[in-house]
Amino acid sequence: MWCSHRFLFASALRSGLKRLKQFPAPPDRPAFALAGILTLALGIGGNTTVFSVVNAVILRPLPYPESDRLVSVQSRDIRGTPHPTDLSYPTFFDFRAENNVFEHIVSYRDSEFTLTGTDQPIHLRGQIVSSDLFPMLHVQPALGRGFLPREEDAAERAVILSHELWRGRLGGDPAIVGTTLMIDGQPHTVVGVAPPRFEFPITQDPAQMWTTVARDAASGTVTPVTKQRGARMLNAMARLKPGVSIEQAQARMDAIAASLSARYPDSNKNQPGTYVRPEIDHLVGDARWPLFILLAAVGVVLVVACANIANLLLAHAEERAREFTVRAAIGAGRGRIVRQFITESLTLSAIGCAAGLAVAAWSLRLFRALPVPRVGETVIDGRVLAFSLALAVVTSVLFGFAPALRAASTEFSGGLKDGSRTSTRGSDRLRHGLCVAQVALGLVLVSGAGLLIGSFLHLVRRDLGFRPEGLLTFSINLPDKGYAGPKQLDFHARLLDQLRSPPGVTSSALAMPLPLTGNQMSVAFNIQQRPAPPSERPRANMAIVTPGFFRTAGVPVLEAGILSSGMMRRARRS
Repeated sequence: MWCSHRFLFASALRSGLKRLKQFPAPPDRPAFALAGILTLALGIGGNTTVFSVVNAVILRPLPYPESDRLVSVQSRDIRGTPHPTDLSYPTFFDFRAENNVFEHIVSYRDSEFTLTGTDQPIHLRGQIVSSDLFPMLHVQPALGRGFLPREEDAAERAVILSHELWRGRLGGDPAIVGTTLMIDGQPHTVVGVAPPRFEFPITQDPAQMWTTVARDAASGTVTPVTKQRGARMLNAMARLKPGVSIEQAQARMDAIAASLSARYPDSNKNQPGTYVRPEIDHLVGDARWPLFILLAAVGVVLVVACANIANLLLAHAEERAREFTVRAAIGAGRGRIVRQFITESLTLSAIGCAAGLAVAAWSLRLFRALPVPRVGETVIDGRVLAFSLALAVVTSVLFGFAPALRAASTEFSGGLKDGSRTSTRGSDRLRHGLCVAQVALGLVLVSGAGLLIGSFLHLVRRDLGFRPEGLLTFSINLPDKGYAGPKQLDFHARLLDQLRSPPGVTSSALAMPLPLTGNQMSVAFNIQQRPAPPSERPRANMAIVTPGFFRTAGVPVLEAGILSSGMMRRARRS
């Protein structure tokens, strides 16, 4: 019995391939099969592309051992709508000391560094982290060791290099562990080199080095930032202890936050709780639902494509009515004819799937440029291939079902008598129904696309508050040592003078942060006529700028005075 079924399937497959070569039967329409394959290639390719991104960004675990136990920890600010906010160093130290639900909890924040002592100064992206980063991630450095707790002290200067920086810019010498590098004018001891392709945190611009909170412990002219409860600048990640759920961790951290709020009302009154959630959720953030919506949209496109091909196959089946009548007359059963339709659909779908994978491989290059976490990890792996094969089977069923159903319900008689193609009322109803489905689903897609285009145009036309035309920007990072106080102001003044000299430059200015970069600084202030305790003082976003900023950026000033160069000269003398 099994051999018989195998023979029938092989026979149907050979017939399907032969039919595909002349698909459809009339020689004056050779583009029919090509149109079907291209339609499937675009539909399956689009779905495979978006699923590849969803797989890399959302479905694939983080690249650390037992990553399901990694959680993000943030304070919950209750001013206005409750929202997550960063931690201060004192709050983080209290979280670390008082919790009993984490194996490790680690603080980290972005920073920029300048490596000197090489042929050219090297600008580095880095992270300032607490000492148990590598134990928390269950990762061992490729060379050397991780940080020690004592290396959080202000007198210590330890650094771990990324594998790419060590091998690419520093020569890849294994003896680098234990040597000293000059970073921001301070000697730092290299204690380790991270494994290849190690990233922490996972961003589009991976860190090139990691150093400890000792850097921040030594900062500040009066009080180091590590002792300022109001200076919230830290992210935190933790590893749950075995058997501890996120809900249990949330309850414990909320209790600690409430205690800190009562003990330090001036700084912690408005942060009486926390947010503890899987690190993957924190990392993906707002990108999760747009990606799923995009996946649903391309799924609808594929359904429309299947309806289109089903209509074409129905028309093709009508043209083959005489062939089926002959086959029925010489003994072919209805089941074999239905099987022939299914085999042809599978063959067409398989070719469309192969072409769709080629489309996906090409289009992934476009998606990797999106500002989405982990999108750079997007590849066509085993899961994506399985998804594509499943799509091929599902699509073959979707567009092959209608002609197969029609064949199963047709009495193949009379086709030889009139020698012409016949079209039954039932077939017309089915084809008209498929047309209605295509139009309805297409209308949904067009409406959604129209809304998206309208939103995009609204964003493009929105007043930014400054004139971006003709503006050029760059960043510069000065080390604290050698450029502190008046020396830094003097450097900035000389830099601005030189920037104004090239022809075509009308004005220049410095700003920290730049507009629309996503970075922001805030400051609490007091109104003299309405003094308030520190925890209730209003806050405002702040930018530090030099004279000429408003003219350079094209920002209109409605009232008050304009910053003058005299202010900068007085600051340089002070």
